[in-house]
Amino acid sequence: MDGDLDADADLRVEGVVRGTVRVRDHRLIVGLHAIVDAEIHARSVIVRGEVVGEITATDRVEVLPTGTVRGTIRARRVILADGARFDGVINDEHRAPSLPTPLRPAAPRQPSPNRTGPSRRTGEVRVVSPGEPHGA
Repeated sequence: MDGDLDADADLRVEGVVRGTVRVRDHRLIVGLHAIVDAEIHARSVIVRGEVVGEITATDRVEVLPTGTVRGTIRARRVILADGARFDGVINDEHRAPSLPTPLRPAAPRQPSPNRTGPSRRTGEVRVVSPGEPHGA
């Protein structure tokens, strides 16, 4: 299909679509053997097949292990499953700004008694999760 596709419900694509796909307040599922070469607008997008173009989702984009995306993803949440293929840019402009998580420096290391000369490690930083002992 070539052209614009607008839907007012969840939509599953199982063939070839070129153009624009709009399911703004709904979910788009790109089937396993589908090829979508389009600009996509949806609440959420699940990719099992192939997408070439720009995906804009107000909630999330999930690329499953069989999925391929080549292009730009704009979404609050992006999930790339192990095995998924992605070549492009992820733009999280919809995401609310958040404060960076402060990093705590690791405790200074004592040189090994068997080592001579200065340590090769400098500026080492370790992230400590809440509830994790600092010496772990």
